[in-house]
Amino acid sequence: PAAECYAAPLKAEVEAGRLPLEVLDTAVRRVLRLKFRLGLFERPYVDVESAPAAFETPAARALARRAATESVILLQNDGILPLAPGLKRIAVIGPGADDQRLLQGDYHYPAHLEIIYLQAAQAGDESAGQSLLPQSGAAYAPGPYYTPHVTPLAGLRAAVGGAAEVVYAKGCEVLGDDRSGFAAAVEAAQAAEVAVVVVAGKSGLQRPVTVGEANDATSLDLTGVQAELVEALAATGTPLVVVVLSGRVHTLARIAPHARALIQFFPPGQEGGAALADVLTGAAAPGGRLPVTLPRVVGQVPIYAGHRAGGAVPMFFGDYVDCPPTPLFPFGHGLSYTTFAYEQFTARGTTTDAPVEVSLVVRNTGARAGDEVVQLYARDVVASTARPDRLLVGFARVALAPGEARTVRFIVHPSRLAFFDPEMHFVTEPGAFWFGAGASSADIRAEATVELGGGATEYRQREVVATSVVIA
Repeated sequence: PAAECYAAPLKAEVEAGRLPLEVLDTAVRRVLRLKFRLGLFERPYVDVESAPAAFETPAARALARRAATESVILLQNDGILPLAPGLKRIAVIGPGADDQRLLQGDYHYPAHLEIIYLQAAQAGDESAGQSLLPQSGAAYAPGPYYTPHVTPLAGLRAAVGGAAEVVYAKGCEVLGDDRSGFAAAVEAAQAAEVAVVVVAGKSGLQRPVTVGEANDATSLDLTGVQAELVEALAATGTPLVVVVLSGRVHTLARIAPHARALIQFFPPGQEGGAALADVLTGAAAPGGRLPVTLPRVVGQVPIYAGHRAGGAVPMFFGDYVDCPPTPLFPFGHGLSYTTFAYEQFTARGTTTDAPVEVSLVVRNTGARAGDEVVQLYARDVVASTARPDRLLVGFARVALAPGEARTVRFIVHPSRLAFFDPEMHFVTEPGAFWFGAGASSADIRAEATVELGGGATEYRQREVVATSVVIA
């Protein structure tokens, strides 16, 4: 609502006669018209008493839980997950194990309240805003400003009920070098049959945080002494399930070898702990896929799936002297508790102004139900401008019972393959196009090449048609 940046220049333009006042009136009229339609002049304030009718409802929490469950990304698993029934003691360890504040990203309500409090504290009034903030880092204060959040510890305790004892030790903080909690964490792990270790980042708008708007970093390693905590727990010999609860990409090469299972869990919201417990116990199957590429070390950045053809490896030797050129986990990666087969793959196309149809059958070949995220990639084999080696042009999440098969059909409009040529025309050029379907950008299960004839077809960027998907 402030007029910073544009107010003085706009006033000067009107006064100089370069901007007709009618233009400004038109813009203001549109805003006022919308406010009248919304009834803001008759009812300028919200009805606070009616908010609970639409806020924190059972349906909303159920949707939050489903969304969080479907976003769990299983990066590696040697079979330890889902957790075996009959376990007697499970340790839940780590700074993210029982901290509700860490379940949200930087644009949630408490993060903005932290701004109010910190600004007030800087002005010398530390009491202002303090009553609105959680009284400790371990939990939100229930009330009108916070919804109850389910932490991984609470979620797992609820999931196992009394069948297993769930013990907790924080171990360390997200930031800092305090190792005083290591001993209790090691003791908890030694006494357990399996340890779920939740390392974390803290999203926010006011420091100290590890990620959030304007909070850049030169390292992608886990912050503080969290990697050391994982190593200390691994030394106990207790199997570790490591969960990375953070809003940024991390380099996980240091901790991945110690994890029998490794999970990426971007800030999942209020039902995050319940969703994680559903996956850990097998009540739900993991089906999330990486929307980013996870490098081994920060020196690999930029690293991504859509690099230009030939840009995947360093020159001459094809690798680094100290690191493989491949990512630790590629874009689109994510495991399930079952396996899937890709069958009957076909790709048909004719010209640059007609859609390409790609079809396949995906089958659940395992003994458990699960979701497969079928990903379709394309490459313009020869073009007048270097094109991405693999361009994601469509995907479909398919739920399959054991032994079940479904047909997935992608309709790829040729505008989806267009690019700016040397003359800056947005065109789809004739020639060979490769299409590959798979479980990630690095796990292509079926592929084919189609020849699109005719001349180059020019499109407008705003006319690019999204890929449509039909699942039968």
